[in-house]
Amino acid sequence: MARVNFDNHVATNFFTRTRRWIRLQLEHQMHFANMKGARVKSWVRLLCRAATEDSSIWDLLPMYTSLSEPPQHVATELETLVATMQSLMGPLPVTDESLRQEPQSYLAWLHIVLADFQDAQDMPHAPKLFTMTPQASSQAKFITINSASLQAAGFAGMPTLSPADIKEFTAARAYWWQRYTDYQSFCTHTEHTHRDFHFQVETDGISVRILMFQPTSGSTSVSAPPVASKKRKRRQQQQATSAWVSGMPDSQLLQAPRIVGLDPGRKALFTAVVHSQQAADSLQRGAHARASMTLCHGAAVGGKRPAVSSTGCASLSCG
Repeated sequence: MARVNFDNHVATNFFTRTRRWIRLQLEHQMHFANMKGARVKSWVRLLCRAATEDSSIWDLLPMYTSLSEPPQHVATELETLVATMQSLMGPLPVTDESLRQEPQSYLAWLHIVLADFQDAQDMPHAPKLFTMTPQASSQAKFITINSASLQAAGFAGMPTLSPADIKEFTAARAYWWQRYTDYQSFCTHTEHTHRDFHFQVETDGISVRILMFQPTSGSTSVSAPPVASKKRKRRQQQQATSAWVSGMPDSQLLQAPRIVGLDPGRKALFTAVVHSQQAADSLQRGAHARASMTLCHGAAVGGKRPAVSSTGCASLSCG
């Protein structure tokens, strides 16, 4: 497995990193400084193809119709660049097959690319660094165990099964899972949530993830409440109430003897406000009574005459 990962690592990233290295070299050329990005990209592909295929730049140039022959001094520098790459790259021509057969032969070239990438980290668009060999991920690797893998592993004592046996095994999977995993012991606390074991777990050797599912109202395994029908019924009631209110004339709404406002809350279920003329008059009488009591209490305690505002609220003057 390690060898396969190494082969894939080199073969997958070789051409991408080589083209990024060529782009880095062209950034130092004044001829390519003011060139459009698409054209520079075509030059990068042309030089990479010439180096990896052990070909000449000028033999491949007619295939790239958007490119024209550069000045003589630039052409000389490009030829030198391709010749340097061909001498350092490894066995030529470079193909996916050669990369997978001899990936170690191209490590020296990738090391040169990585060194130049490290030296260019102070540049505005520095190339991304990479590792020479594949690195193990820090994330845990979970494997999935389901009924098919349980049967294929031969845990049920049946290493080879005919199609009829596989069908029988699937029909009796609850028995085999209970026999070898005791899954019912960790499913007891899910009875009130109306969920069933989906006969699939994921494990990394230490922890276990258990897959559960909630049957629909038509399932016979668990008598789950018809959640969808409850939501539909509640929505229909809300629509009926809205239609009833919208159908009433404004005059009838304004002449209602009692208006109740409900404000749903986070902690309390709701806050209710009841408006009626009688309640408003009672509240006003209570406010006047409290104001009178405050006046008397203030005069008796402080010996100062309170100042009364026009709203009926009293405050004790301490001046």
